[in-house]
Amino acid sequence: MKNLIITLCLALFFTSGLHGQTQLQNPMGYINLTIDYKGPVSDTIMVVMQNVLYPGLDNLHHRNIKADRSSGQRFFFQIPVEDSSGYLSIAKLLPEKIRKAYDLKGILTDYLWEIGDDVSVEISFPYLERPEWAEFTFNGKGSEKYKARKEVLGLMVKDLPYINYKDSTFHKGEPEAINKVLDILDSYAPFMSHKSFYILKADNFYERNVGKAISIINNSTKGTYKRKKLIHDFDSVFYNIEVSDSDKQYYKHSINFPSSYLSTLFSQTIVHFGTRRPSKVFNKIMKETDQDLREKLLVMFFFENFGDDSTAIQFKQALKIVTTKKYLDALKELSYKYEPFALGDYIFEDTEGKAVNLSSYKGKVVLIDLWFTGCGGCGYFYEHTVSKIEEDFKDNQNFKVISIGVDKRKETWNKGIGSGVYTSAEGAINLHVGKLGVRHPFIQDFNIPGMPCAILINKRGHIELFNTTSLYSVATLKTEINRLLLEP
Repeated sequence: MKNLIITLCLALFFTSGLHGQTQLQNPMGYINLTIDYKGPVSDTIMVVMQNVLYPGLDNLHHRNIKADRSSGQRFFFQIPVEDSSGYLSIAKLLPEKIRKAYDLKGILTDYLWEIGDDVSVEISFPYLERPEWAEFTFNGKGSEKYKARKEVLGLMVKDLPYINYKDSTFHKGEPEAINKVLDILDSYAPFMSHKSFYILKADNFYERNVGKAISIINNSTKGTYKRKKLIHDFDSVFYNIEVSDSDKQYYKHSINFPSSYLSTLFSQTIVHFGTRRPSKVFNKIMKETDQDLREKLLVMFFFENFGDDSTAIQFKQALKIVTTKKYLDALKELSYKYEPFALGDYIFEDTEGKAVNLSSYKGKVVLIDLWFTGCGGCGYFYEHTVSKIEEDFKDNQNFKVISIGVDKRKETWNKGIGSGVYTSAEGAINLHVGKLGVRHPFIQDFNIPGMPCAILINKRGHIELFNTTSLYSVATLKTEINRLLLEP
């Protein structure tokens, strides 16, 4: 089966000047990485070994090591690893004055590593008109998979034999594009391990999410004939999700395949039943014969909160069957979504610089809205949902909207408040994470998936709904708030 897309990041980061090393208690082995960095001497570069269950670079679940370049341009990293393969990114620490919500900016991202790699990376910035654009060269043992990824990323629409282009996008799902990517991977296949080759195939053949397809499905005609045709096309053409066991043993290590597989299972329920059916997806996952893939899919399933009445029961089932420590730890961190969980003592700053403890709002129904300046989705959510809720409940003393800004710079946060795009100065209690940004304990402890993020708290101070779709609709959100207000 041929399909397509690209990897996500993993990485690590190391120590000063010339040589760096981190410690793990029981490493499986090492990878060596030599970085010849031709950027500004003032840059602080980082290698981030990322836990694939958690997206983004700024996450405390990753291993980060910082290298302040005080002299020279070359850094050597001997990186201890716990698995046979993973992903790495090289990033730079953003100057304090330009940071918004995040500390890091990726330079080289989503590159597959394999235990025993000994790779030299040269990073240069040759484009005067776009100084942030980097060029890379790779050499050494294991570098072929890095070169293959770079070549795939360099593909442009001009590389396809089309006469007329509707736009300049390289459409990775089209047959010609798939063949082009396969040609590149095949050319490097003799120089990389069988495992790496198949992981790279999975990375390039599976979208990380199929939101666009779900949108098409939701808006499709529900006539009997057209629905049957849609089901046929989905099952037999676009999303053939049956993967052989021989391929699956490699695909499961891809950063794209598990998330794509999960998204496709949900899409399939929409096609067949007209709505998302989490229980159907859960049952499908439970029948997965590959234990490692089953446990990974279960964690990813529960990272989302689908608002299904049986999800809490399924969560308890998952806790009983997941045995791998890294997956079991991840599930236990999610218990706040599926069991009564008190917010606890999380401290923020208000607009006057005073410390505010979230637990002080116990006894009231609270809608928490997390945002950062420049976030388009955050502005949309405030305009179309939160502002309406503020107006409807402005006279109810038992309900509060707490708007939490995650901008690292307080000046940026204040400008965001003043703009009226993301929150209001009068209708909400505006709080700030301080200089920690997305590394604030509240963000990390609750694995906030991105912004905007909405959380509904009941009078007991327990999380009632965590970023479910019902929180993004004015009608359903009002219903939930009114229900909680009636509780003692």
